[in-house]
Amino acid sequence: MPATSIAAIRTSSPSCSHSAPTSSGSEAEGIPMGMTAPLRVAAIVAASLLAPAAPAAAQAAADSHIVSVELVPAPGTSFAVDGRTYEGVLRVGAGDDGLVLTEEVTLDQYLKGIGEVPFSWPMAALSAQVVAARTYLAHTLLSGRAGDGASYGFDICASSACQVYAGSGLAAEEGGARWVEAVERTAGQILLYQGRPAQTVYSSSTGSRTRSNQDVWGGAALPYLQAVDSPEDGVSPFASWVIDIPSHLFVSILQREGYRVSGQLQSILVRDPGEGAGPTTIWVDTEGGTDVVAETDLKGAFNRQGPQLAPGLLPVRIGDGRRLPQALPSYTYEISHIPGA
Repeated sequence: MPATSIAAIRTSSPSCSHSAPTSSGSEAEGIPMGMTAPLRVAAIVAASLLAPAAPAAAQAAADSHIVSVELVPAPGTSFAVDGRTYEGVLRVGAGDDGLVLTEEVTLDQYLKGIGEVPFSWPMAALSAQVVAARTYLAHTLLSGRAGDGASYGFDICASSACQVYAGSGLAAEEGGARWVEAVERTAGQILLYQGRPAQTVYSSSTGSRTRSNQDVWGGAALPYLQAVDSPEDGVSPFASWVIDIPSHLFVSILQREGYRVSGQLQSILVRDPGEGAGPTTIWVDTEGGTDVVAETDLKGAFNRQGPQLAPGLLPVRIGDGRRLPQALPSYTYEISHIPGA
């Protein structure tokens, strides 16, 4: 059976480790770092949160114009959803393919629920991660709601597409008190570049070298998001991986995203302009047409469509039995078509 193979060569988004100097307790473009206004976090977007309503119930809901349901916890109580604890006000609304759950939290509540790194790390590393997370949030808020955030009324998502937010129960886990301490000891600190919050993207691994921002997303080069060596990256379990899938699944993923491809996959051509010269593009030739996919867009397509089309296969399992965090976890990879495989 023809197959498509995707392998990590550098598993990364641009690193935040070479960002602008820290500014403590400052305001950037009208966003106060000590803000108390509620923050809306998309806790989950899941069709499995509640069973689909029966036709009669669905019609009754439509007739009464119910758009969303608000759940307010009693003092000292919380909600448990899919093994996670939420202490803020929850809103359940309708999404395109299921239900959208959002939580209203303060800035500190949000930061204390970030689950991106092991809490056993040295305090200096935890503090640096908090500053990166706080700055990422500030940059996101300044950019305004877009995409699903604009459609469903939240400020930031809770998955690895933004920052992993695991709810208020995270602080009660082993080592959680150390993370809370890191949040509190860095209160108000963010990274600024030209007076605005820096774009502090980060990743779990880099495959030995980070990426320049213009090579991932295009646009002007940012001096603090240029490629640098990361030789210690080999300790990460996600530093190296291979995804082998049937070619028809690869074509189906692109079809679901609206690309003009169909039938048997004929060839894949990668055009890499070189480091610092802009994004890599992938030319996909099939029986039913040829289309061009940006390297970054393929990652999004895989993560949206792959688990739906092949839930038993994607994300794939790595050597220790764990699944990759996403169907395609990196913006940087080698891709090849194996006609006779």
